[in-house]
Amino acid sequence: MIRILIAGQASAAINLVNDGSFESAPVGNNTWTVLQSFSGWQTLSGAGIEVQNNVAGKSSHGTKHVEIDSHNNTTFYQALTTALNKQYT
Repeated sequence: MIRILIAGQASAAINLVNDGSFESAPVGNNTWTVLQSFSGWQTLSGAGIEVQNNVAGKSSHGTKHVEIDSHNNTTFYQALTTALNKQYT
């Protein structure tokens, strides 16, 4: 799971990453698919984001994970809004 949390105050942490464990990707159980985008994630280069649901290994969080060399090497990203001089964990 990918998380970037705001450090500082004792209040609850705010997760800046949308769907860091890829669980909202529309992929059925025991299947996989290649998507150009979903839940804030965007393909930058390559065939797309291969999301697997209980396929080819165990996910570290939830049931889904991505493979970054799907049909070819793939680059994907999520733009995060951050603040100048603020620490993130």
